[in-house]
Amino acid sequence: MMLVDVHSHMLPGIDDGSRDAETSAAMLKMSSDGGVSCVFVTPHYYPTASAEHFLEERAKAAGIIRALSLENKPGIKTGAEVYYHIGIQHEQALNELCYEGTRCILVEMPWNDWGSRALHDVSEIYSYRGFLPVIAHLERYESMTSRDSIKWLKSFPCLIQMNAEYIIDPKTRKKALKAIKHGEVDLLGSDAHGIQSRVPNLGEAFAVLNGAGLKKRAEELLSNAERLWNGEMPLILRK
Repeated sequence: MMLVDVHSHMLPGIDDGSRDAETSAAMLKMSSDGGVSCVFVTPHYYPTASAEHFLEERAKAAGIIRALSLENKPGIKTGAEVYYHIGIQHEQALNELCYEGTRCILVEMPWNDWGSRALHDVSEIYSYRGFLPVIAHLERYESMTSRDSIKWLKSFPCLIQMNAEYIIDPKTRKKALKAIKHGEVDLLGSDAHGIQSRVPNLGEAFAVLNGAGLKKRAEELLSNAERLWNGEMPLILRK
């Protein structure tokens, strides 16, 4: 199976990820060395910027890294990490912000207690607009919102993405493996931002899963990401 990174900030100069083309090249090489063959580049999109300007800048930055001459360079497709904002379901550019070639969209939830309005709006991305939300690094919100909010979010159609670091870090590994073992995660991504910290590390996370006896779960996650890359609808793995 292909190893597909579904969440990364490798585009140069567009957000708080890669600073320049040289950094992007190094990040792509680190990804390739870790076994990654395909990368979705998903820069942050905030409602303070116009969608048109963001899409222009994303296309320009994507063109830069696609032109890089690298041995074993991973395939590149675009997306966006769309920060929740009131009325997100009415955002006219949602289709262009989706993972390229899909109707799935990576959503970053608020960094505070979500409340019923945020949950309603995100659920309507699917029920009203027909796009399947991919909730970015759900594990990072555990201390910021209520358990009921997280449970409610998991109850409607969406995909849950976990960051590779949560699996690799010895402090959180046990919780991460438990969640994956019980089928609470649908996709993995590196959320890579650079080459010094928050690095491309997806291959290492899958090595931990295999070493922990979760080969079957790892294969399900690999298959789901491959479906996304191929423009097919990923499966909601949660029971």
